[in-house]
Amino acid sequence: MTGATNPTADGPDRDQGTNPVRQVVAEKLWNSLHRARDDPAAAGTLADVEDAVFRFYLPFARTLAAGHPAAAADPMGAEQAAETGLARAVLGWQRPDCRDFWRFARMEIDGQLRILATTHKLKRGGSRTGPGGSPWLP
Repeated sequence: MTGATNPTADGPDRDQGTNPVRQVVAEKLWNSLHRARDDPAAAGTLADVEDAVFRFYLPFARTLAAGHPAAAADPMGAEQAAETGLARAVLGWQRPDCRDFWRFARMEIDGQLRILATTHKLKRGGSRTGPGGSPWLP
């Protein structure tokens, strides 16, 4: 399988934190981020470190976007949705280590991509209602 269809098989997150070099880099980034978050005087530093963490995981987010069905209808929108999900994940991650961040980021990114897919379905005339017009039934 390719990274576009299954990012964990061949994409940038294939190691999911087990690649020793990437793991060391990730840990250093997250340690820097936590230090910057703990220092109220480090507002500029905080933004820079958040950006560095975001850029570190950006290939992962883009791979997820490219492999999502919404990318067929709106590749740029899928990439933007994935970036939004990644940003939410970076800003929302409060654990002291980066273990399992891949899973958390994937959930955030997938959520944003699902919103995009739903939006495109509605624009095409699809419906969010279930049988009998109820919005609560699948």
